[in-house]
Amino acid sequence: MQANKFNDEKIENAVALILQYGVILAAFVVAIGFGLFLIRHGLNYATPDYLHFHGEPEKLTTFSGIYQSLISGSPIAIIEFGLMILVATPIIRVAYSVWGYSKQKDRIYTIISLIVLGVLLISIFRAV
Repeated sequence: MQANKFNDEKIENAVALILQYGVILAAFVVAIGFGLFLIRHGLNYATPDYLHFHGEPEKLTTFSGIYQSLISGSPIAIIEFGLMILVATPIIRVAYSVWGYSKQKDRIYTIISLIVLGVLLISIFRAV
């Protein structure tokens, strides 16, 4: 067997790294946002009103709104961005699997991975 041949073990190792680095990056970004939130608001943040439900601000419910708030340095937008990274991590993992299996010319696993990727993308974009 060739040393540089693309095989299942290489795909599994790459997928493991994608998941590890994605979760670590997401946690790091959320921690930065949380730290900035504490620095800016500290103990002066209003006590939550548990009698009435107040959802996210409208600007933080879309990709463009999160992006605009992120550019302005909003700590809550940074936290939201970290959560977006966390949600994107398994999608990237499955997309990489599609690429890896298609490079191996493994049609069955490529088709299965494409179906899983389709289900993930549909569920994400229908929720938005």
